[in-house]
Amino acid sequence: MPRQFRKTENGICMKSWHNLHAILATLTTIALLAFNLEMRFNLSLLLNNRSSTHQYAPKNNTVTNNGDDDVIQMTTCNSSNFQTPAVPLFIKWEHFLPQTHNLYFIQLGANVGRNVGSGDPIWEYVRPCHWSGAAVELVSNTYVQLKENYADVSDRVLTLNYGVSKERGYVSMKGLGGEMARIPQIVKEIPNNDDTTAYVEIVTIDDIWDKLRDRIPSTGVDILVLDVEGNEANILVHGGSNGGGELPHPKPKRILFEIAHLSTPVKDAIDESLRAQGYRQSADLIHRDEFAIRNNMPAQDRLYELIE
Repeated sequence: MPRQFRKTENGICMKSWHNLHAILATLTTIALLAFNLEMRFNLSLLLNNRSSTHQYAPKNNTVTNNGDDDVIQMTTCNSSNFQTPAVPLFIKWEHFLPQTHNLYFIQLGANVGRNVGSGDPIWEYVRPCHWSGAAVELVSNTYVQLKENYADVSDRVLTLNYGVSKERGYVSMKGLGGEMARIPQIVKEIPNNDDTTAYVEIVTIDDIWDKLRDRIPSTGVDILVLDVEGNEANILVHGGSNGGGELPHPKPKRILFEIAHLSTPVKDAIDESLRAQGYRQSADLIHRDEFAIRNNMPAQDRLYELIE
């Protein structure tokens, strides 16, 4: 009987050992699976936050209050922390810039300023990231709205009612529709016998830089945006110094312009002009507004960066 008891006792002990071994093996498998899932999740986040054309990963940059009452302390300058925009952003600047606070921009063809229609690349960043700069608009009625929309930050965002092209002069607002490419001609002087038509001055990109010379910070121009309805080549290829397309100094570090209205030869000419000045193409950007998504629109804007 004692021998039988010992066998039973040994059987119980062996069974307990096998159960413990199985439990330990299961726990090890669960731990390895959890570690693998965590690594996959982190890799997914990294890939979603980067693009093959992005030079920088997004950063959570902050604005500190240096005495300006309109600056919110510790505001994170990352679009993921903005209030939901009326139109989804087609460019998130934190993907293309080393930092996104206290930047200086010049926007040609700023429309009403707000992020409406097919989207605006500047508006959502100006206040939370404390951007300063100049918003330029040709069409007089549109300019009035632009000025009103930036009135609360007029101390650091200058609005200008000009058109920008390769030559100076004046254009009639009659039937213009805001599209520079469709202007029949630029006149050198406003006709003396035309008292009923409103005219707006056309200047060159050099003139814009000259008007802003006292406002451009020592760090230079961070972003130049052009949305001039097909007139981009008259600024980037045929404008500038001596009409040769040379951009004024300090050169903008990033140039974003609309390509939706441009033919392939025109885009190639712009590319050649910018590359000769030390730029390279960074990205083609697809708009995220309802119309663009519904119609599966191709990229409508192109971004270049200065690499010299």
